[in-house]
Amino acid sequence: MALVSDGTPDPGKDQQDEILPNSVADEFFGRIKHDFRRPRPSEEAIASALQAIQKLTGEVIVEHSVGSPHNTGGEKCPKCGGENSVTNRFCGYCGTLMDRVEKAQAKLGANQPQTGSEGPHHYHHHYHHHYFSEAEKVGPAKQLDNRSIGPHIPNEPEGPVSSENEAEATSAIQKLVQTWSRCFNSKRLDELVELYSLDSIVLRPNSVPAHGQDAVRQLFETALEAGL
Repeated sequence: MALVSDGTPDPGKDQQDEILPNSVADEFFGRIKHDFRRPRPSEEAIASALQAIQKLTGEVIVEHSVGSPHNTGGEKCPKCGGENSVTNRFCGYCGTLMDRVEKAQAKLGANQPQTGSEGPHHYHHHYHHHYFSEAEKVGPAKQLDNRSIGPHIPNEPEGPVSSENEAEATSAIQKLVQTWSRCFNSKRLDELVELYSLDSIVLRPNSVPAHGQDAVRQLFETALEAGL
C-alpha cells in the first residue's frame, strides 16, 4: 500500500502498482507447463533423429539402416576392409574405388554355361625374339642402348626423411580422402566444389590452367579414381 507524505494511504497509487492481466504471458506460461508434461521420446525416435542428422551432414558411411527394406547388405573395401554401403562409389574410410565392375563381369562369366564345343580353351603364345648385333644397330636404337647403360641416377632424395612429418602428411591425406569420399557418396559434391573453386585455379600436367567448378570436380574425380 502506498502512503502520502503525511502518512495517509493513497488509493490512486495502489491502482497503478497492480499487475494487469496479460493474455500473451498467460499463453506462454501455459505452453511451458504443457511441455513439461510431454512424455519422453522413445529410443526408436531418438535413433531416427540421429540418423537423419548424420545423413544431412554427410558424416554417415552406411546410408541404409539394418532394418531398412532397401538394404541389401554392406560391402567390404578391397584395400582397407572397411564396411561400406552398396551405393558407395568410393570407400568411406580410405577413398579406394570400389571394384564392382570387375566383380560383376567375373560373376557374369561364371554364371554362363559351357557347352561341349565351348569348353575351356588353352591358348599358346609364341614369342619370337630377334637380337641385333652392335653392327646392325643404327640411329636411335644405338642411342637408346647407350642411354640405358649410362649411370643410374637415384630418384630418392639423399638423407633421412623425418618420420614425424611423414605421419602428419599421411594423416592429412587420409582426412582429405575421407572428406571427399563422403561428399561423393552422399551426393554433396557441389558443396565441396564450391569450397575449393571460390578463388582457385586448377593446374594439371599437359593441360591449360582451368578455373571454375567443372575443373575442380574433374580434378577430384581423377584423384580419387587414381587412388591419390
